[in-house]
Amino acid sequence: MPVCVCTRNVDRLHQLAGSRQVRELHGTIREFRCHDCGAPHGEEDFLGKTKCACGGRLRPDVVLFGEMLPSDAWRSSLDAIRKEDVVLVIGTSLQVAPVNQLPFLTKARRIFLNAEETGYEHQFDVFIRGGARNSLIAIDRRIDDPASPRA
Repeated sequence: MPVCVCTRNVDRLHQLAGSRQVRELHGTIREFRCHDCGAPHGEEDFLGKTKCACGGRLRPDVVLFGEMLPSDAWRSSLDAIRKEDVVLVIGTSLQVAPVNQLPFLTKARRIFLNAEETGYEHQFDVFIRGGARNSLIAIDRRIDDPASPRA
């Protein structure tokens, strides 16, 4: 069963954890580009404060406030979320647009797992209040052993 991860995280930890289909909606701090022309650059150039050939300064390839999301990541996230049977939303205040709209653009069952209430819980099929790590471990155990007592 393929799993698509659509994330605002910029650290690539999803990939390091083994996820293969990751949509980085806010870019990544692991790649760099020119602020002016968008040309890609290496980490060495960025750390060495090298200027781009166009004269522009280099920056991590992340989305800053007021900037557009990467169109390929946004489009593929929309395509994926519209095809899914279940959408699991983990650890978010659901305050940052337009990514906060993704869970509501699907007809799939929606599960929201968060440490605190946000006011959007009633718009999900299931709300699990708790930290991501412990909640996901409990869910995994329950799936592996359906006869186990509920947490």
